[in-house]
This record gives sequence, structure tokens and C-alpha cells, in this order.
Amino acid sequence: MDEDAKKDIARFRFGVISDLVGQRKLSRGEKQRILDDKSQAERAIPRSSRTRISRSTILHWLRRWEDGWGRHVANMPRPPLPVPFKTIRKESPLIQEIVRKR
Repeated sequence: MDEDAKKDIARFRFGVISDLVGQRKLSRGEKQRILDDKSQAERAIPRSSRTRISRSTILHWLRRWEDGWGRHVANMPRPPLPVPFKTIRKESPLIQEIVRKR
């Protein structure tokens, strides 16, 4: 996967979870409503023929964002196996570009 594709996917994923990671604390009901709305919406997903995102996928992206060692890389597509995710370094040009844009 080329760097442009990775950037497109990371931006898209962040756009999906952005309402859930904002500064304001959401009530459980509010979070559930947002998740339901997002999982039922049809979207143009970059580099995919699919049009919907499952609730579990959105929650997975959200957990990666919250638990990630760097929030700026949490929603980047993982590198193909056999390269472990840990090999992506904070110093990589792609990471630096994403950080600069924040």
C-alpha cells in the first residue's frame, strides 16, 4: 500500500471516530447513539468497495486511538505481515507529516 493510500485511510478513520474522541465527555447513551448512527450510515470508504462500517470496527479504531502510543498513528492501516506494528517508528516521514498537520 502506498503512502497516499495510508494517509487517505487514516484521515477517513479519524473522521469516523472524531465525534467520539473530542474534548467533551459523552454520556454512555450519547456515545451509543453516535455509534449506532455511524454504523448504519452508508459511506464512500477509501480503497474499498464496502459502504458500511460495523460497530465493532468503529470501537476497534476508537480503542487504537485511546490506547495507541501515538494518537497520530492509531488509525493508520497496519503494515502487512510479517512486519510487526512495532516497527513503525515515531520518526518515520509519514508520522512526522501527520503530526505537523495537527
